[in-house]
Parts: sequence; C-alpha cells; structure tokens
Amino acid sequence: AAAAAVAATTMPHAASYSRLAKRRAEQGSGLDVLNISFDLTAFPLDNVEPAELPQLVIAGTVVVIDVRTARERKDGYIRGSLHVPSTEWIGTFGEAATNLLVAAVANGSHLVFHCMYSRERGPRAAQEAKEAHPGLRVS
Repeated sequence: AAAAAVAATTMPHAASYSRLAKRRAEQGSGLDVLNISFDLTAFPLDNVEPAELPQLVIAGTVVVIDVRTARERKDGYIRGSLHVPSTEWIGTFGEAATNLLVAAVANGSHLVFHCMYSRERGPRAAQEAKEAHPGLRVS
C-alpha cells in the first residue's frame, strides 16, 4: 500500500518532467543562438587551435585580443591579451580598435580574437578587422 501511495504521488511529476523534456527537445538546447550569423567566406580567417595558442603567445608571434565585456574579463583572461571589447570592432571602429589595427598593420602582427565561446563576437570582430585590412593575418 505504501508503494502504491508513493507511486501515485510521483506519477504527476513524472508526467510534468516528460512534457518538459519533450518541449526542450522540440525547442533545442538554446545553443543555436551561438550560431554565426554572418558570412565568413568573403574574408576567410586563419584558425588557431587552443592547444597552439600558449606557444604562439610565448613566442610573441600573435597578439591576443579579448573582445569580451569588462565584467567577463574580470572572471579571468589570457595573460598578455589586450582587452578591446567587441563594441569597438563593430560598425565604426572605436579608438582602441583603430590604434591596434594601425600598429598591427605597421608591425605585420597576427591578431587572434577571442570571446567567451569564440563563436560570435570574436569571429565577428576578426571579420571586421580582416575586411578593413585584407592583408592582415587574423584569427
């Protein structure tokens, strides 16, 4: 009798969880918002694998640009990276982005942009830099 009572009380919750699971499956994980919604084929970007980055930074062959917000950067950052938020790169370049691009072009630097997931803001900022200076090496 006790088992039947427990089953009766948990049964409605099981149905709720089932409906919730079905709704989530239909809606997806929500990660689709991270899909890049712009064309990367016009100015293809170089790819730097995460495992390669420490060696490139130590060798001084790349300049890492953190395009996250100041709040995100407070949670941690790549040592030696420069913080130039994505808002500086989209549309009309901000002063910090402009100065960095001028220096990168003059020095022939390889710019590596990153954000939290490197799926939206980093690639978008890199694309903007590449479009402004097609000969610049950008990842």
